[in-house]
Amino acid sequence: MRKPFYMKKCKAWYVWHNGKQVRLSHDKEEAFQTYHELKSQNAPISNSDTVASLLNAYLEWCSQNRSEKTYDWYRLFLSSFARFVGATQRISDLKPFHVTKWLAANDWSNTTQHNVTRALKRAFNWARREGRLSHNPIQAAQTAAPERREIVLSPDEYDLVYSVASDDAFRDYLTILHETGCRPQEAKAIEARHCQLDISRIVFPAKESKGKRFPRVIYLTEAAHQLVERLCEQFPEGPILRNADGEPWHRNAVRCRFRRMNTKLGKKRIDGLCATVVRHSFATEGLKNGVDPVTLAVLMGHADASMLAKTYQHLAADPTFLSSAMKRARSQDD
Repeated sequence: MRKPFYMKKCKAWYVWHNGKQVRLSHDKEEAFQTYHELKSQNAPISNSDTVASLLNAYLEWCSQNRSEKTYDWYRLFLSSFARFVGATQRISDLKPFHVTKWLAANDWSNTTQHNVTRALKRAFNWARREGRLSHNPIQAAQTAAPERREIVLSPDEYDLVYSVASDDAFRDYLTILHETGCRPQEAKAIEARHCQLDISRIVFPAKESKGKRFPRVIYLTEAAHQLVERLCEQFPEGPILRNADGEPWHRNAVRCRFRRMNTKLGKKRIDGLCATVVRHSFATEGLKNGVDPVTLAVLMGHADASMLAKTYQHLAADPTFLSSAMKRARSQDD
């Protein structure tokens, strides 16, 4: 495939592709980016090719094998790295320090740095597994340690948060999170077709579940059952959890709601308040109430109980609970 060329008459960059003259862009950098995308679709990748061609090939694979949301997330950050190193950066010259400089050039949290570095490595490891690269040139790049959310809501704090919610629609969303411990993205995706109210549960088929390997089953308390039953009658098609305007909840809208709620709380504001905090609080309260980790892991949709041990360590900050647990542990020996 020949390199792009500029046509003064049209004030744009073009390239010959599959026997046709294809308009790329009026902007040179954008034109070459598109050129490498076209090139990557038909040619194998080697160490002499550009980083952009590899990342575009991986994104093409993601578009066919991953969810739209996952693809959009990868596209956002992998495109950022491609722009940072430039359209002519060859894989053979790529080093871990390129990743380090890229991270330093962006004001990202440790968690975001951790996630985007793993995503970038995953693209190169994919090319290696496919036999398109002999090795991953950035495998040694250091990954920042992700920040752990240590915030949980006590029952009184949850009641306070619930009381300042501005409308019933958002209170419904909070109730589902609080009563079931489901993931925020799962709550937004619930439809009437997922609901099996005769046995008080919600079932996402494997292809709609996280990981896409197994169905995700969410069990309903009495309060959650009544809420879901009402919403299914109200919205028989599409997501049942909607805002006051009848529109499905979106991530940014939910995030803005929590920010406004914190503003209303004033001096009682809870730093880091978000939908995930409600889920973490469900896990912590479940462990405190004596639900065994294996059962709780199943209820929350984890593959095994190890995730609880890694993520929900909030009990370590509760000396009263641990002191009581110690007494119960010793009483078994008496």
